[in-house]
Amino acid sequence: MEAQEHLHLLTPRERDVYDVWRKHPDWSKAQIGRAVYLPPHVVRRNLENIKTKLAGLPPFSGIEVEVLSLLAEGMNHADVARSIGIDERTVAVILRRIEIKRGTTEQGREDED
Repeated sequence: MEAQEHLHLLTPRERDVYDVWRKHPDWSKAQIGRAVYLPPHVVRRNLENIKTKLAGLPPFSGIEVEVLSLLAEGMNHADVARSIGIDERTVAVILRRIEIKRGTTEQGREDED
């Protein structure tokens, strides 16, 4: 997981979490949080972001990960929208952002209708 060339991608708070986590890998999220003055749920989110960034993958937001996981379970766009409590068009926008991050679509391309 050690990818020094990607450390510049970390935000200052992620870097704080990373530094404590590297020194104390056996610490819980609550212990890391106390060391950097963050609640455990924020530490968890930071650790997820850190792992993604250091792996060299495009960082996905929480809702993007949630949409992808629901689609992987076999839900269609309408089911995903209902499950999360968003509009079906928002699901389409989220999937478009994911495609752009993955590099599987052209960022400036307009949809043709």
